[in-house]
Amino acid sequence: SIGHIISGGCHIMVGLLTNMFGGYSKLAYVEMVLSSAPFFKAAHESIDFISEAGGIVTFLHGNTAIYEMAGVLCISGVCGITSFLLLQFPCFQDPENEWFIRNPWEMTVLSTGISMSIA
Repeated sequence: SIGHIISGGCHIMVGLLTNMFGGYSKLAYVEMVLSSAPFFKAAHESIDFISEAGGIVTFLHGNTAIYEMAGVLCISGVCGITSFLLLQFPCFQDPENEWFIRNPWEMTVLSTGISMSIA
């Protein structure tokens, strides 16, 4: 069918683009800064570096992802706890006050979600 033909064509294009540009990463920019080389030369040198020390680079990238997730969870947790504690002040609990918040848990979840998306 036409859908399978289009899907196959897309897979071929993805394969070609991956083969052409798959090795380029932010390490190419680091190599540009450190060696003052043009982009493509630095990109090829960074690909060589990754192929020589691939296991170590993969291990470090995995550890970086773990630290990023832990940072997002810590930032959103601190923001959620802070917002909940701030919403316990009397000005937010008094129904006669214009700053009254009917359900502090909803606002805590909202502020935690916003801080998680920002982090």
